[in-house]
Amino acid sequence: MMLVIFMQNPLFLTVFPLRFKFTLFVENKRVHHLQHNARGLDDSIRSRLPELDSGTSMIIGKWYTPFVFVKESSMMRVQMEKSLFYIVTLEKLWEKICSWENDGSSKGDFMTLNVEIKREIDFLFGVEVLRGSEMDNEGFVWFRYGGEKLGLSLAVLEGMRWLEEVEGWVDGVERVERMVEIGGGWRRIDCYVLVERFALRRMDGILVLNCDFRHTHEIRTKWE
Repeated sequence: MMLVIFMQNPLFLTVFPLRFKFTLFVENKRVHHLQHNARGLDDSIRSRLPELDSGTSMIIGKWYTPFVFVKESSMMRVQMEKSLFYIVTLEKLWEKICSWENDGSSKGDFMTLNVEIKREIDFLFGVEVLRGSEMDNEGFVWFRYGGEKLGLSLAVLEGMRWLEEVEGWVDGVERVERMVEIGGGWRRIDCYVLVERFALRRMDGILVLNCDFRHTHEIRTKWE
């Protein structure tokens, strides 16, 4: 027998920031406490862009979601042994989408960028996967590859999408075509798109799912 009590006004229905109180009773009457620091969304950090050359991501939000909104097993006891709670972080980073090397034949000051970008991609245990197109009878959307699978509550996914849409993100695939001005005598050009990434981890730190949202209105180039 189990009872979980939550108290707080979360950012969206199934995800909880730091300042909530909960009590988890199981058969041995033990009480579980969350130790990680999760303060929800930090708008001041989100308003900034990461350094293009840093190669690192900025943490702009952190929450908890209880195991009842994540399915790694059809058996509740097995699921509870994997993780009672999951840590959700929202990260901001630049992702390289294409690059060019100059073999000496290109001497102009302009390059034509023509690339197709999928605005939403998912990774299950580090492998890019296709998300299920429909939710099941319990309100879960499934991610699968090989023998691995994970179900995530549609309410959590909709909360993620809402947070991205308010920042100008739109769904679909976009073909980006533009002229890029560069200096003469260039050797290499790299093109980046801004990504906001929701990362879902077990309480032991194991990364299980990434949901990447590419903001194609924020594209940068770097040349040398």
